[in-house]
Amino acid sequence: MIRGAHLDQRIQKYIAETGVRVTPAQKKLIDWTMGTKETAAQCGSQDVAQLLQLMIRTIQARRVVEIGTLTGVTTVALAIALPADGQVITIDNTDRW
Repeated sequence: MIRGAHLDQRIQKYIAETGVRVTPAQKKLIDWTMGTKETAAQCGSQDVAQLLQLMIRTIQARRVVEIGTLTGVTTVALAIALPADGQVITIDNTDRW
């Protein structure tokens, strides 16, 4: 969902159901992350991840740096947008996840 945006919940639901595309593996990771109380509030939203994918493809990025990896939900979305020889570099202050 779009966090911080003051959109009607029906609009947010519509965007989530029709505008966001995720793979089965992404869905499984998202569900696990959202089902864990400790990580749910910190999980990146998939609508924002999809916008980042568009930006990556538009500028034909070959390398992406992500700060704050958590469980890797956004990391996977970023990696999907990169070419086969692309690279995602992630930085986090814990190795817990």
